[in-house]
Amino acid sequence: ARATCERAALRSKSSDGQRGGAAARKEREVLASAAVGCLHTLWAPAADAVDAALANGRIETAGVELLAASVKRCMVNPPESAEAVAAAAGTVGDALWALYSVGGVRVQPCLALGRMLNALAALACRNVAVESPEVYERTWQAWCDLAALLGATPALVASCGGAAGKATLLYVLQGMRYAERKLSVGSVSRSCAFWGNLDTLFYEAEATALSPSRRRVKLFPTYALESAVADSNTGGAGEGRRGGGGGVGVPAALGSQLPKSTPRNVKAGVERGEGHGPRKEFFVLAGADMAKAQPAGCGRRGSGGPCLPALFEHVRSAGYHWPNRSIEQQQRTKELREAYIAAGWLLGQALHNRAQVSLRLPGALCAQLLPGCKQHSTYEPTLKDLEEFDPAAARSIRAAAALPPKEWRAMLELEELPRKLTHEQYVARSVRSVLVRSVAWQVEALRAGFAAAVDAQAMIDMRFSGEELAEALCGASAADVEALDLRKAFRLVVDTQLQGGGASEALGDALWSTVGSWSAPMKRKFLVFVTGSDRLPAPGAELLKVEMPFVALGAADLREQMGMLPQAHTCENILELPDYYAGVCKLEGLSGASA
Repeated sequence: ARATCERAALRSKSSDGQRGGAAARKEREVLASAAVGCLHTLWAPAADAVDAALANGRIETAGVELLAASVKRCMVNPPESAEAVAAAAGTVGDALWALYSVGGVRVQPCLALGRMLNALAALACRNVAVESPEVYERTWQAWCDLAALLGATPALVASCGGAAGKATLLYVLQGMRYAERKLSVGSVSRSCAFWGNLDTLFYEAEATALSPSRRRVKLFPTYALESAVADSNTGGAGEGRRGGGGGVGVPAALGSQLPKSTPRNVKAGVERGEGHGPRKEFFVLAGADMAKAQPAGCGRRGSGGPCLPALFEHVRSAGYHWPNRSIEQQQRTKELREAYIAAGWLLGQALHNRAQVSLRLPGALCAQLLPGCKQHSTYEPTLKDLEEFDPAAARSIRAAAALPPKEWRAMLELEELPRKLTHEQYVARSVRSVLVRSVAWQVEALRAGFAAAVDAQAMIDMRFSGEELAEALCGASAADVEALDLRKAFRLVVDTQLQGGGASEALGDALWSTVGSWSAPMKRKFLVFVTGSDRLPAPGAELLKVEMPFVALGAADLREQMGMLPQAHTCENILELPDYYAGVCKLEGLSGASA
């Protein structure tokens, strides 16, 4: 580890101010990868100890102090091992920081460190209600104790902590600095989650910009039944009752019309129940809403004046969302700017609420939201940034820069560019035109809202890159979901009867065999059903509970249970199963091998 890092640091220092060509960059990337591999080897036993301490449902009762305690126990033999690990990690960390901050290398996350940070997230974020700063202080202290044992300095975590790990630490750090408050978003229409609550979102963005102490918010949405929304929008019977912040009206009389069979969480035209599932669903719905034009009759401008255009467009060639470039000059109204500010504020609140939006934002856009990028002149995108966002545009610019001298001069004259413009200057100018100037006014408004929601110093402390911020806000891709075993995405707490040796082990095997065989779209539907969101958490950062709470007192109860579908409580990621296996065995008289 030490030898690798000495080479890495030497290469970084020699390139200070001039990062060299592709070959030098490739060498730095190889050295960084080797250094991260060293860290993983050093910390893998500690990550294993943490996972073992939280296994078999113990995570439900464990405290954050367990992290450092379990790591300390695994480092007692030989006695000097803890000091050796911390010292070696410190050596690696110094070199990685040099590569990251000076050498310009995108360091890959350390898997072992990520596992421990995700364990911290699972422990710290179990309570979905509003917490006090003292709770977050205890969590931060538990992390500091663990980091000291590992030798994980702030610079090292900034280098290879990964997007999910940094987002967890940002969540805890801001919880220490700002008192959380509850924001109820009432009667949300699933078809108009962002536009229908634009008043509330912009008001909060404006208020937190004026009073930063209010920026830490946990959202608690309640959802209107779509039948109630349709009734209220067409002037149905009963006087409309409006949800907080411009939510869609719900007829007060609807509550008395609900049938007796209405589920317990559906009363008076809204779905009841608070928790992380409804919160995550709101951010997913709002993100999708931002990529659609404001529907007629939805939100504050629905009753008069033109509806606002979509805030983001989907760039098919890149697979990303980008601020809408088709907005005409006459459409750039005060109301549209306020909508972009509200969208930026909601993106910042996604970090506070441990939620993700259903947009695919590129790093080139998120880099312009980061603190320190207050003026467009401070962000200098590269051709590589453009390649990741829009490969076709990057190829066109590269082809133009490679023109022979005669054609080059003709192109400069045609585009009315200075004749002395160099090829490098042309590339920089063209890239900047696509990624910065074409969306300057939208990004300025997004940044204003984002800055109102997120503590700039905390973001600076975590050293987020644009790519890391995009991953924290948007989550995994569809390909990641299809390839991933969902049992590894969550920390499972499974009913003992479904585990190995349990009375209904066969039912547990059937469940995971079925879910594992599904395509990515089906897995996303399962995620929505159980968690309220189709976005995957970082592996091991959330719990998923599988329970069998139903008890059959006789043959009639048993037959009724056999006709029940699985149920879910998205508030706490709980999947409830009737014991189909025991039911079939009893009703069919099966046992042993035949069962």
